Amino acid sequence: AQYYWRVGDTNSGGTGGWSAARRFTTLVAIPGLTVLIAPVSGDTVKLDSVILKWHANSPGITGYHVEISADSGFTSGVISYTPTDTSQVVASLLNGVTYYWHFQAKNIAGSGPYSQAAKFIVNTSTVSILPKGFFVQNLGLAGDGMLRFGLAKQAHVTIKLFDLRGILTETLINEVRNPGYYTLRPEGMSNGSYILSFKTNEFQKTMLFIKQ
Repeated sequence: AQYYWRVGDTNSGGTGGWSAARRFTTLVAIPGLTVLIAPVSGDTVKLDSVILKWHANSPGITGYHVEISADSGFTSGVISYTPTDTSQVVASLLNGVTYYWHFQAKNIAGSGPYSQAAKFIVNTSTVSILPKGFFVQNLGLAGDGMLRFGLAKQAHVTIKLFDLRGILTETLINEVRNPGYYTLRPEGMSNGSYILSFKTNEFQKTMLFIKQ
């Protein structure tokens, strides 16, 4: 931050004039080493998506830079994210692949060092082949408007988005899907709040959906 200062003198005769103004700038240190929370090295992820989580580091953080790759040196196949919160959803992970991830914090002074890298392996074969029921989840702002839903059996699925006035904005899915787990990120939509309608032959749910 930049500050200006000046000096004036006062005695029994009154107050004199002010000196010429001077200025100085306070320097903010870059963020220190960051610490991840989950998944930690050696964890097994049993779905095709994962929520990366980390500590906030210190006040004044303006954002983070997250990298994930199947390359432990982060020299190829790197996927980057720039969240402002302390979590990030990563989807479309490949079964049997070991992934590495690390992140750094940023503030007005620059970017701090990367955290120690952690690795996890994706093993979706350990998941029950079928969900026990029908469900839909909004993975939150960290997921950049991502949905997860599950079908206990084959069903016709309809997912629609309406604006807050109830006017249809987008039909995301209107087709028969086989039983299993799915993730979906709506593309080409403006940021904002929507009403999401999820319907199958036997289940329906309406919920708030936020894309940011």
